[in-house]
Amino acid sequence: MQVLQIRIALVALTFILGLGASMGLLPTAVTADTYNSEETVALTVSKAISGVDLGYALSDFSYRVSGPGIDSVVAHGEAIDLPVGTYTIEELVPAGFVKTDWRIGWYGACDAGSAYSTTITIDDGNVDHGWLDCQADNQYRPVNQPEIEGCTDPEADNYDPAADTDDGSCIYNNNGGGDETYLIEGYVWHDVDEDGVIDEDEDRLEDWEVQLLGTDNLATTSTDIDGYYQFVVTAGTYTLQEVVEENWQQVYPTPVTYVITVPEDIAAQTIPFPFNMFVSVAHAQTPVVGGPFNFGNIFTGNGGNGGNGGNGGNGSLSCTISADANAVAEGADVTLTWDATGATTALLNNGVGTTTATGSLVVSVTNDVTYTLTASDAQSTTTCSVDITVRSGGGGGSRGPVCEAFTLADTTFVSGATSTLMWETRFGNEVVITANGTEIFATTTDDVVDMGSTAVLATELTTYELTVSRGSRTDTCSVAHTRPGGGSGSSGGIGGGTPQILGEQVSAVPLGAPNTGLGGASSSWPQWAALVSFLLIVAGLGYVRRRS
Repeated sequence: MQVLQIRIALVALTFILGLGASMGLLPTAVTADTYNSEETVALTVSKAISGVDLGYALSDFSYRVSGPGIDSVVAHGEAIDLPVGTYTIEELVPAGFVKTDWRIGWYGACDAGSAYSTTITIDDGNVDHGWLDCQADNQYRPVNQPEIEGCTDPEADNYDPAADTDDGSCIYNNNGGGDETYLIEGYVWHDVDEDGVIDEDEDRLEDWEVQLLGTDNLATTSTDIDGYYQFVVTAGTYTLQEVVEENWQQVYPTPVTYVITVPEDIAAQTIPFPFNMFVSVAHAQTPVVGGPFNFGNIFTGNGGNGGNGGNGGNGSLSCTISADANAVAEGADVTLTWDATGATTALLNNGVGTTTATGSLVVSVTNDVTYTLTASDAQSTTTCSVDITVRSGGGGGSRGPVCEAFTLADTTFVSGATSTLMWETRFGNEVVITANGTEIFATTTDDVVDMGSTAVLATELTTYELTVSRGSRTDTCSVAHTRPGGGSGSSGGIGGGTPQILGEQVSAVPLGAPNTGLGGASSSWPQWAALVSFLLIVAGLGYVRRRS
């Protein structure tokens, strides 16, 4: 009887140990599913380039991670296991990269800053989470380029990521639960043909002042390199006007100011859930007032900018030349139109010869060609030109849209992490982005169509596809998440085949994460031990009952 009691006690002890391990109360054995063999965090360091990249690829950059017992170089998008402690992360740049010409910002779990190194502190809470992300974002800003003033606080409704210095204009009304705010925006451009429409070959005007007059205040801003401006306002009635610069004349709109009442003039309400998760906070929270409110101008005076494509001159001499199509099929007819203001002689190359100061001509184009108009007066000479290219494969007379680049700042999948989609397109007037076939972003705003970015939330392996269109013609490009350790695609992601939305609980273990016991992704030896122990106890009790 004593031997039987000892056996029952051993079986019960085995059951208790197995049950404790299965509930995560006791440590489990290290298996192939374990993410780290030590108490560490997998830190992924990634790269982003906002705006022009000057030919640099994200893979050209790497990062030195140093700290207690660690001194390693990590490539873009790779992970490094870090135990608890404080570490320094330094961006290592490729040859020829001039640091002083580039701004840098750090995002994610690492400390924010504008130097080429930052720090990150790993604590026990991070270890429980299992992984973190740190991203360095560079933007080309040469030292001789004037500083851009604006709101530099990402938490503000009117945050301007291109701003170098804060001008005190940050608005927090909406985030702080105050009055609803609205976005008034538009462009200032050189309306060469005076038709009130921004054409592709018409220049945007940078550093022009735009004023917004309210009942008792005046706000001013300047246009950026794309001629774009914006104001974030509360409800009320405002007068919007530009400050016309010397030697220019405003030709659009008529009358020359806009009178805007908000919210009555709202054209697009707040972006609805869940699509507001895929755009920046400011745009998700700030309805856009009907518009855009554009200002068109023509150049009227003394040389200066040389017209559209000219190089200037003395007095009133200037010239412009344009084509009704800049990319055509071989043998297509193209109409050239030119104007040499103040010229006494005008000469057009490619066999045309001397011509009138103002005129037009139909030419047949069989090869890529540049037409140059040389205009002269008694004191000086100026030139202007237009390029025409011949498309391969024939086609119609207008340019088709082209997707030049479509990238994801961090392609390595991390559930719950945000990343940034960035694109560059040409000759399109609409961009649509889908995530696993579901539309998450669309725009017809010219500058955003040509080059833009939007934040996305990763809850599953996702393939993003961008379609740029003009009329019935389209071009597409795509980018996809990769699994930690390799592989890509949208199948098998956490949460199934439907994109997850913020706040929805996903009961799944991240790829490569440790076995978590109850709620984990797979069974292990403790669960089997508990089951076997339970069966032995039942059998032992039955044996005791029979002996008694």
